[in-house]
Amino acid sequence: MNARLSAIKSHFANWREWELNPIVIKELRQAVRSRILSGILMLFLLLLFLGSVASLAGQGMARGEILEMGPKMFDACLAVLAVSSLVFIPIYTGIRLALEQHEADLVLYTPLPVPKLVQGKFLAGVYIAGLFFSVCAPFMTFSTLLRGIDWLTIQFVLFVLFFAICVAVLVAIAVAVLPFPVLIKLAFGGAFALALIVVCYLLLLFFFGVVQSGIGPSLRRSSFGYSFASLFGLAMFGAWTSYSLSITYIVKNSSQDDPHGYGSISKSSND
Repeated sequence: MNARLSAIKSHFANWREWELNPIVIKELRQAVRSRILSGILMLFLLLLFLGSVASLAGQGMARGEILEMGPKMFDACLAVLAVSSLVFIPIYTGIRLALEQHEADLVLYTPLPVPKLVQGKFLAGVYIAGLFFSVCAPFMTFSTLLRGIDWLTIQFVLFVLFFAICVAVLVAIAVAVLPFPVLIKLAFGGAFALALIVVCYLLLLFFFGVVQSGIGPSLRRSSFGYSFASLFGLAMFGAWTSYSLSITYIVKNSSQDDPHGYGSISKSSND
């Protein structure tokens, strides 16, 4: 009996290791208090409503056009979601981290392991992306009730978009911690923002084609599978490279210029 009780106590004693990343809690708390994020969400909701109404109002009630109402409304919501999330969230994450680094924020010089810091910044961006997706979900669900689009196509499009946001957030973190002067880092940030706009435009063209034809015929073509697997692998490589560079740059910066004396502790914790 005592052995069983001691085993249960030791089991629950290790649960503290599974506590939520403190960086995630900090970032989400500040995001909730941020007027910028609240304003963007309200604008996002307004654009979703106006886009949905405009897509429905611009279509007739003929039988052929009724079958097109679902895909067109979904395209309108998808365009608003892609532009708002794929462009805004990485830029928001990168700017916040760059400002913390420029102001020598204490969070960059604590004994917290550097990988956990990068993971916290990344997870906070992912949670914000999930918030945008949840706001858009009712509008997209309503578009499926209008017929003309299947659930498999919707799931494929949203998965690719969410994956692209995750990769973009990791790249934004790497750009934000570049060990360069402010002007050079601003130039990299501007180039990154421009690249996000180009990628968003190309993804929307791809998504509109998939919604129009459906994902089923595309999956039957072997060329589509090979191309998608190659792009997915390339994106995974870019994400892992950005993650590794972020850790390297943060360790280097904190060890060179540490106003609080925690750089060596953080580096040893990382090792």
